[in-house]
Amino acid sequence: MDPVRPIPSSPASRWILFVEDERGVRWLLRLILEKEAYHCEEATNAQEGLLQTAQFRPDLVLLDLGLPDLDGMQLVKPIREWSRLPMMIVTVAGPRRRNDSTIGPWCR
Repeated sequence: MDPVRPIPSSPASRWILFVEDERGVRWLLRLILEKEAYHCEEATNAQEGLLQTAQFRPDLVLLDLGLPDLDGMQLVKPIREWSRLPMMIVTVAGPRRRNDSTIGPWCR
């Protein structure tokens, strides 16, 4: 699989995609990451996240679990079929707890 862009050599050339439906959370993530010289892309739902992951080949995906079209974990599996890029779960979910066995196999 050929990369879409060259391998980053400095933070300024590192790309992060965040898949998050909450505008305020996207704004905060962008503010923090761009201050540290990262290039940011945003997706507001799982379908956009999958398309943008394939298009931009980010260095990291920050993934919300509570997306409007799919559970965030449902996005991890199709990406893992063709990529080992790092993904981090970033969620503002309340007291609901997830079983680690649900997350573990796909986010390694």
